[in-house]
Amino acid sequence: MALCELRLDGNLLAAFPWEGLRDMPHLHTLGLHNNHLVSFHAHTALFLPNATYLDLSSNRLTTLPSELLDLWLPPPGKLAGRTQRKVLGLHDNVWQDD
Repeated sequence: MALCELRLDGNLLAAFPWEGLRDMPHLHTLGLHNNHLVSFHAHTALFLPNATYLDLSSNRLTTLPSELLDLWLPPPGKLAGRTQRKVLGLHDNVWQDD
């Protein structure tokens, strides 16, 4: 049986072992709401090829790599062969103004 949903909300995580998701290709839901995550690196999005729900809200993120947004929200003509993303929770972080 493959893991499809992982929710680690409210665990005070300061870091997450993103590379560990490589062995979870069927993961569709990843909930990391209300932790202490401070970064999300560009390569991290590659470990979420089939995710349709990613909640990073209420953490301590200040920036997001453009690669995440490109992968998660590709232009309409670039969806061929990719899973269409549905939910990306980013509210209640400490974003920097760029």
